[in-house]
Amino acid sequence: MRTIGREPARFGDGLHDMLSRTPLVAKQLRIAGIPKGDPIAARFLRLPRRSYQKAVTALSPYDRTQETYPDGRTSLQMLIEQAIEKRKPLFAFVNNRRGGSAADAIEGVLTQWF
Repeated sequence: MRTIGREPARFGDGLHDMLSRTPLVAKQLRIAGIPKGDPIAARFLRLPRRSYQKAVTALSPYDRTQETYPDGRTSLQMLIEQAIEKRKPLFAFVNNRRGGSAADAIEGVLTQWF
């Protein structure tokens, strides 16, 4: 099994962002490319270098985007494009602690196309 850092690479299962010692999705994509699994799954949990509790304190009550992370949005957009091109389902889990409002973050990515 391939590893990235100290964590096992789970490219058949999906991409995980901000698990302990796991590189950001953008870095995982640069290292190994789009996951081979069907469906493609990705989790975008928190901004880099921010603990769960700090994210809760800084971003609550999650009613609007308070911070954006362009690499995360670019990674999600790339995954969506690849899923459409390869005709694979994509499950993208975006957490409110990523920037304040998961719904706004997803809308921001999708409105780049429309």
